Amino acid sequence: MAQMKTAAAIVLVLFLSAAGRSQASHTCFGQEDSSECEEDALSLLQWPRRTGRQVSLEAEAERRASSQGQEELQLDEEFESKLEGEADLDPACAKAGIADITEYKHGNLVKSSSGQHFFPTLSSVDHLDLEAEPQSQVEHVLISFHGLSRDVDRYFCTAVGAAKKVGKYEKTLVIAPLFPKAQIKGSEWSKSRRLQEAVSVHWPQPDFVGGADSNNINNNNKNNNNNNNNNNNNASGGSHSSYKMLDELVESLVASKNSSLPNLKKISISGFSAGCQFVSRWSFFSMAPLKAKSNGIPVGIIIGDCSSYMYLDKHRPAASCVPWENTGPNHTCQHFQEPAAAQQEQCPQFDDFKYGFSRMPKKGSYLKSFRESEAVQAEVIDKFRLKDLRFLIGQNDACNCQFGKPSDYETLGAVCVRQGQCCDSFPAPNCRIMDARCPAMLEGSNRLQRGLNYASYLRDFYARKGQFWSPPVATFTGVLTHSFGEMASSPTFSSWVWGV
Repeated sequence: MAQMKTAAAIVLVLFLSAAGRSQASHTCFGQEDSSECEEDALSLLQWPRRTGRQVSLEAEAERRASSQGQEELQLDEEFESKLEGEADLDPACAKAGIADITEYKHGNLVKSSSGQHFFPTLSSVDHLDLEAEPQSQVEHVLISFHGLSRDVDRYFCTAVGAAKKVGKYEKTLVIAPLFPKAQIKGSEWSKSRRLQEAVSVHWPQPDFVGGADSNNINNNNKNNNNNNNNNNNNASGGSHSSYKMLDELVESLVASKNSSLPNLKKISISGFSAGCQFVSRWSFFSMAPLKAKSNGIPVGIIIGDCSSYMYLDKHRPAASCVPWENTGPNHTCQHFQEPAAAQQEQCPQFDDFKYGFSRMPKKGSYLKSFRESEAVQAEVIDKFRLKDLRFLIGQNDACNCQFGKPSDYETLGAVCVRQGQCCDSFPAPNCRIMDARCPAMLEGSNRLQRGLNYASYLRDFYARKGQFWSPPVATFTGVLTHSFGEMASSPTFSSWVWGV
């Protein structure tokens, strides 16, 4: 542990140097055996005992993020290197018995006044092919969302493998949507005739996590935001947010019960990592799950290992609930309160969207009515507890490996500890793999702790309103720290999706 802390201290000094800050006052540089150095390095970033120096570090991280032109989650260029255009098939596909991914490339057509667009997906069955025979064997749909690296093939193949593992693949339609970074021609994406003249929606920035509008549709529909609202807060027919893409996918599946999927019984939606952030926030705003249920198709929502969550008021876990240590899978939080005035002064953005919704994005069609109407906000909050939301969190996801490329991302926690890269013990403010900004730090010190805190918070929030909601919470084990593969292969995942 001493070696790990020493390495952390050295990393801190190097980061300060890279930021162009003087190290004259940091007397620990090079003193590898100094306990004072270890304590100093950790205290710089300890929450809530934050120093002016820590605030400066966070401000520098925010400045760098803003200079990249990204208002939402930030990524290093190296981390974005594995995107949808990468040629190599993910190893998960070979494990699932998939040799050629092209035959699974399909998509949903999107109606827009600016032309014909589609939302690309990998699907084991094209449920929108009305010329095909009905898929009467399909009883379940499993929709799996990728993370910020947009490695859709991994998430599709992993979900296929999970279905095959429990003998449910033949009865399951597996879908993995893609939020492309760049526009894709339908003729290059799929052999499907209905997509040949279309081009994909796309999100150059990772703001799809927060429901942002597609880059190539919304610009042509700025005047349409007040027309044809779908549900309580959705976009117009021409402007499409990432959240509306999922709404339309769910709606198409429910409608398919009368055609291509006559025996459909349930839809399960899973989100992991940044996909967890996308699905968890979508599940709050969207009315699609409740509409599907009213039409006889329940929608189960499984989220795992989010980097941050959206709180419904200004209460956050008490300081005793967010220690800088691995508090384990049995961690619970019983006390929630507004951050102290000093904390709010140091972190004024703590309740901004996507951590809360005190300040919502000015742009974005899907959130328009929620942003502008307190009555809509009250309705959405009240109906959130009616949805089937479940937490499935990795027991080992208490250590954030800050490696530079995705091939090193899923790795043994012991490797992180040896290299002093465990965010649990050394929270670096320039971290790009786990959100280490001050609003996220208020939620917990690592993904395991944050997920357990948020589940406890939802119980507390609705109890304060005189209502009851206790979403199911479970953890999964494995050798990796952050792995959708281990989540999808866990007994709990199989039980929640297929009832086995």
